[in-house]
This record gives sequence, C-alpha cells and structure tokens, in this order.
Amino acid sequence: MSLVPMAKKVISPQQKSLLISYLEEHPQLVKQKQGNQHTNADATKLWQELSGKLNSIPGAMKGWKEWRKTWSDLKTRTKKKVSENKKEHNKTGGGPHTGDIIDAEDDKILDIIGGDILITGLDAPEVGLPLPENKNFDISKWDYLKNTQESEENEDMVVMANKRPSTSKGNGSYD
Repeated sequence: MSLVPMAKKVISPQQKSLLISYLEEHPQLVKQKQGNQHTNADATKLWQELSGKLNSIPGAMKGWKEWRKTWSDLKTRTKKKVSENKKEHNKTGGGPHTGDIIDAEDDKILDIIGGDILITGLDAPEVGLPLPENKNFDISKWDYLKNTQESEENEDMVVMANKRPSTSKGNGSYD
C-alpha cells in the first residue's frame, strides 16, 4: 500500500507576500470587473500565471481557483481584524488593547482593496442647519424655534400629567 502525500493547504509567508505584491501590480484582478480592456479570459490567464509562481515556492500547492479563494479569505480576515480593532478601540473602560495587531501585509491588503473607505467611510461634508459662524445665520430665530418646540413638548406633558384615569369605564383609559 503506497501513501500519496496530501497537498499542503497552508500558505507560507513567502507565498502570501508574493500573492499580495502580484495583486498590487495587477489591480484588475482585485476589482473583478471585466470589460473591453480586461476580459474574464485575461483574468483567468493572470490567475493561472500567479498560481504557477506561487506553487513554485515551498508551501501550499493549489489550483488557480483555490488561490483566488485564498485571496478572498485574506481580504475577509483583514477586514474582520480591522473591524474588531475598531470595535475594541471604541469600547469604554480603557485597559490594554486586546485585538489582533494590524501588520504591514494587512496594511498592503487594505491599500489594495481600498480599506480606508471600507472601514472609515467616505469624507463628505455634513449637511443640515447652517452653522453659527455663517454670517447669514440669525441665532435669535434658531433660539425662538428651539424654545417654541420645547414649550409645545412641555405643554403635551403637562396635559397628560393632569389627566386622571377614568373610573367610570374601569379600563384604565384617560378622560
């Protein structure tokens, strides 16, 4: 009985580094949007080329589709790590940082996929009421509107407080 060695699935640090640098050089593989300049056949050829390079390095042996899945998994893990770190940072209570450390390769992955936008959102101006610095802004009108709204809310509360439950109906409704 002969034993056939199973293909190794865990990628080596060298393979991970090559995968990231190759995808930095070929951003069309990351976008996964085909068009006139970049077809699905072109993407397949590039993934096959990358697969050959990655399999020539000691470590995991995979087909091109498996390497594409590995890239997808790396992106997912990196985004999750950043999300967990952000959640940890926003907790109250202080204390030492307990999240995973974002390393240089994670930073490269975030640069490739546009991690700033995914994690922090787009920089966009706030909209709403004009700011007091605005020369056209009349603070007295704002105070009047604010006070009017607050007084109407207070009147509603007073009316509810003065109502007593009805005893004639016996169901706890208000007169």
